[in-house]
Amino acid sequence: MKVYTFRAPVHIITGSAGCQEGRDHFLNDEPKWSAFRSQDFGYTRFKAFNTTHLYMEQVSVDLDGEVIDSFWLVKNKAIPFHKDIGAF
Repeated sequence: MKVYTFRAPVHIITGSAGCQEGRDHFLNDEPKWSAFRSQDFGYTRFKAFNTTHLYMEQVSVDLDGEVIDSFWLVKNKAIPFHKDIGAF
């Protein structure tokens, strides 16, 4: 399992619903900041275990529900939520 350490927000872009016209292919080589790409139709599911741990899976419909990518997103330091000023 790869472990990445980030000191900034992490952006996850996911979507693989499809349409009647077929699939669009990626236009360029995978940039070094991209961790995973897939052409499969499918969906993403995640579970928030607590305030610091989130688990995500990319599920392929093309492969009958096989998980084709998964990762944990772990926040090292929990920042408290204050109802009067919102989350940080």
